[in-house]
Amino acid sequence: AACGDDDGTDGDPDASMDDMGTMAGDMVALMSGLGHERFHLAGHDRGARVAYRLALDHPHRVLRFASLDTVPTLDIWQQMDWEASLDAFHWPFLAQPAPLPERLIRTFSCPISWTAGRDGLTR
Repeated sequence: AACGDDDGTDGDPDASMDDMGTMAGDMVALMSGLGHERFHLAGHDRGARVAYRLALDHPHRVLRFASLDTVPTLDIWQQMDWEASLDAFHWPFLAQPAPLPERLIRTFSCPISWTAGRDGLTR
């Protein structure tokens, strides 16, 4: 078994986070390096999106696929109004062009929780 995680940026605030396809390719290379040409695949939340991309780009490598706790993006966008966007501001925030969200997340990731909700930032 192998468990992947975002490889980070080694502290470089100007480095952009990899896109889902790049991370999926990294997982394929990892599994090949471990001697697994075909494998079972599961992902949770953002990892499920990477796993989904891997399954689409490399279907011959995936024996079975499980997506855990992944929100249906189209449904969320279709239901979004101004009130919902206040409670789930990260959806439109993360939809901004790269590297804006990545840079802001890196800048404010610690010690501030920027996902506090309507009441603003908390420490």
